[in-house]
Amino acid sequence: MEKYWSGQAFLLWKDPLKPPGQGISGGQAESPSKILQDLLREAGVYRKPLTASINSDTLSAVERVSVREGIEKDGIVGVKP
Repeated sequence: MEKYWSGQAFLLWKDPLKPPGQGISGGQAESPSKILQDLLREAGVYRKPLTASINSDTLSAVERVSVREGIEKDGIVGVKP
């Protein structure tokens, strides 16, 4: 195994802009903040209602995921480089 292990691991995360089963319905796309909150809920760090804005509960949940996954705090929610 050691000869194949590079020492790096990757965290696979859903693309918040293209979640499975989500699409444009009735002429409107789902709110990006609701999509983020739903992903955070799936990660087990957000338990509040889905809202149309990024609030302090959302930011706290993002920070918990960042700390848990070792992601450097940069103020941007996106894919892990």
